Amino acid sequence: MIKCLPVVVVSLFFIGCSGGSHEAITREYLDVMSNIVNVCETIKDKDSAKAAQPKLGELLANLRELKTRAKEIGKINDSVQRKIDKKYDAEMEKLSVRYSTAVQAIVDSDECSTTLESELKTLATLLNSRFTG
Repeated sequence: MIKCLPVVVVSLFFIGCSGGSHEAITREYLDVMSNIVNVCETIKDKDSAKAAQPKLGELLANLRELKTRAKEIGKINDSVQRKIDKKYDAEMEKLSVRYSTAVQAIVDSDECSTTLESELKTLATLLNSRFTG
């Protein structure tokens, strides 16, 4: 089972982004990840894990769509990447801490991690893949 997921994903996520606005896609990404964390924080047992599956599925579809959009646009230049990193660094750090705590709690529960195994694997795959143009 998944024991650890990446903490810093904004830079990796947007290695290949450029138009459609780097910043707009970054903002959408952070919103989707915040929603994923919000759902994960509600999961305490098998019943809440089952109840969360449809919403997580929808959010993972949104994350996949962002990945597709990121691949469709050209590469980001270093200057724009630094600007985005600087603007969203504090928000990403707070979100990363919440994300790590929420997902670890799910992973630590056999009944939750078993129920959400597919969703956790999909999330890990999406967060570990580079979005290159």
